[in-house]
Amino acid sequence: MNLLRHLLRPARGGAMGVVIVFALLLTIAAKASYLLGLPLALLVLSWFFKYCYILFDQVSRGFNEPPVMDISMMNPVSEQRPAAQVCILGLIIAAIVVTNLYVGAWPAVLLSVICLLFLPASIAILGLEADKHRLGIAKQYGCETFTGDASGWARQRDGLGADCVIDAAGHSSTLKIAMDLVRPKGQITKVGWGPQPLGFSLDQLVQKNVTLQGTFSHNWPVWERVIDLLAGGQLDVRPIIGGVWPVTQWHEAFEKMHKGEVVKSVLKPV
Repeated sequence: MNLLRHLLRPARGGAMGVVIVFALLLTIAAKASYLLGLPLALLVLSWFFKYCYILFDQVSRGFNEPPVMDISMMNPVSEQRPAAQVCILGLIIAAIVVTNLYVGAWPAVLLSVICLLFLPASIAILGLEADKHRLGIAKQYGCETFTGDASGWARQRDGLGADCVIDAAGHSSTLKIAMDLVRPKGQITKVGWGPQPLGFSLDQLVQKNVTLQGTFSHNWPVWERVIDLLAGGQLDVRPIIGGVWPVTQWHEAFEKMHKGEVVKSVLKPV
């Protein structure tokens, strides 16, 4: 019954109207001349697949109502999914098709499952102008970086915002930025301390049905997990280590982090 409910979802509300309009436009394109019909068909298919992508995203997040056809979806130049991810998906699909043709169906299914588990996420880091050196290091880990407004990046896929925002700034005011950037039914994970009183409303958490999670990372389970990642070669911390100081020079090491000259300082006992 649950599967049937999801299969019938496109027949509800505005989604059915979208399907009818697309069907009519494709019929017109099919009966039109080659010069007019082909561009119209490509344009309509572009709209249709963008809508299907967002509909699937809405369903996977538990929204009951189908999305409304937004004007931004109708821009043929504006692709809402990052171009890099589209290329990766294209290569994955080609690999699965070739595997199915030349190796067999079960290896193709296995490859599909593996690819789904390892599909990359789009990750960006927002900082200040003073953080440019540290943001440059973040690029070495494949992150996009911003020193101003990141709303364009957060909403480039479907206009709703980022799936998860991690607030590690250490100031209470950045929670407001996180609430602006996160999508409905998304999550904000607050890592940085913020002793300052909040000077803004938290109504966006309610309006967007957002999960706000606090996390305290300085504990044994986290340390043990990090040690496992380091031992397995899955985490390379060399780019973020700005230097090693004897513990007697702790003040200099901390000052360099405070000024943004290094990401992390390492202290050695003497």
